[in-house]
Formats: sequence, structure tokens, C-alpha cells
Amino acid sequence: MCVLELLNLEYCRVHITDVAGVAISKCPTLKKLNLGWLVSVTDNTVVTLAQSCLDLEILDLRGCWRVTGGGIGAFSGHKCLQTLDLYNCVPGITVSDLEPLLKCRSLKSILVDPRLRLTLSRYSKFLEFI
Repeated sequence: MCVLELLNLEYCRVHITDVAGVAISKCPTLKKLNLGWLVSVTDNTVVTLAQSCLDLEILDLRGCWRVTGGGIGAFSGHKCLQTLDLYNCVPGITVSDLEPLLKCRSLKSILVDPRLRLTLSRYSKFLEFI
């Protein structure tokens, strides 16, 4: 059994794909996962993480431009996720993709790309701009 709580794979670029992402999800004890700038990671990885890593508190998907609303929406009912970094996930993430995340009661912060040009009144509780 995997007891890993923190994993940082930022900047591994094309070397980490969904095959590795699904393997990572076999570590249900993960609390902090940085997949920043892994340009080959897609919704398949994100959905599997949401379903399998129930203790995940921080997920960094910065620069994972193949991730879409279909992937991040899988976290809408997640009980532990507190911080989600979606900076530079444009064009994969749109304003409407954030709506399901409002159901995630544990969520405290979503870092988004300023290019989304959000109507802040609805989302200001969660959003941080870089």
C-alpha cells in the first residue's frame, strides 16, 4: 500500500502522461500533488485522481492545458480539496467550468488565469488571480 502524501512532478513536461497519472491515483493517501506544466496530462488523470485520492487537499494543474471542465468537474463533490491551481489552463478551462466546483464545500481557493475575465461577484469567494 502506498503511503505517499506529497508528490511534486512539476516541469517533467511530456515525460509524464495519463498512464503515470492513473498510476499516481493508486496512492490514496496523497494530500498535495503538483502536476504543473505536465502538458500530456488530460481529464483522464484528473477524473481518476478525484475518484481515488479522497484525501487530496492541494492539486496544482498549472499549465496543464489539455485538462478541461470535464476533468475538474469531477472534484465537485470532493470532501478534502482546498486549493486548485488552474493558472494557464486556457483554453481547456472556461468560466462555466468553475460552476460545478462551487459544490465542493472544502474548496477555499482556485487560482485561475486572468484571461478568463470572470464575473467576480459569483466566484470571488474562491478565486485568486496571479
